[in-house]
Amino acid sequence: MKKIYYYILVFLAIALVLLFIAVRQIDDDAASVTFFDIGQGDSALIRKGSVQVVIDGGDNSRVIEELGERMPPWDHKIEMIILSHPHFDHFVGLIDIFQRYDVEKFVTTGALETTEDFQVFLEAVRKENCEVVIADSSKDFRLSDINFDILFPMRPLQFKDVYAKNLNNTSIVLKVSSSKVSVLFTGDAEKEVEEKLLEENVDLGSDILKAGHHGSKTSSTEDFIKAVDPEKVIFSAGEDNQFNHPTELIVDRFQDFGVETLTTFEVGDVEVEL
Repeated sequence: MKKIYYYILVFLAIALVLLFIAVRQIDDDAASVTFFDIGQGDSALIRKGSVQVVIDGGDNSRVIEELGERMPPWDHKIEMIILSHPHFDHFVGLIDIFQRYDVEKFVTTGALETTEDFQVFLEAVRKENCEVVIADSSKDFRLSDINFDILFPMRPLQFKDVYAKNLNNTSIVLKVSSSKVSVLFTGDAEKEVEEKLLEENVDLGSDILKAGHHGSKTSSTEDFIKAVDPEKVIFSAGEDNQFNHPTELIVDRFQDFGVETLTTFEVGDVEVEL
């Protein structure tokens, strides 16, 4: 009988410890952005308390593991998913999220891919039956004191752009900000989008920049870097990737401007307090 009581006490002690750890994960005053080290792709999580927003999902299911490490086991809700554009290395991981979590809102430009994988993704979105928002600069969001300001596209995509040859330039450019820190997400937007934002005198200034197109030489012009004026830049890329991202030219360019450079395959997940 004593052994039974002993095992019950041990079980309760372990349960209390696990509960304490889980509860500590939820701090209503703590907000963060985590750029996931998921290989050659993009994925980030914005959290404040029990509110979660996912931007892109990478090209594999590792994002599910990342969410499992950061969300308590009883929380199955994702308040918002934002897909920057419909390339494989940005949407594939989102399929599992739509299948495993309750998603309240999905933000997309409406740009489409004709691949079988993207059709699977669209079916996962359809089955979730969540609110779908077509992004443009008039549609901004505020969740738990965090602002989500869409800077690009400035207007809804026209039909001719839905199946654009260069889907990179349909990417959502998004500024996420709190009262303390601002983070600029650029998807795979290339210099043409950067130039458009500069022409329109859009306020790009941000503390943290997620480099466009994984640090490719197609993005991150000098004028764009000057306008953003970040303290840190995040390159989301896989080790020994075939594209040689981030390119040495772009890394050097940021460093010449005194910007701290962080590459996910070198430093792992990058977490920034909001």
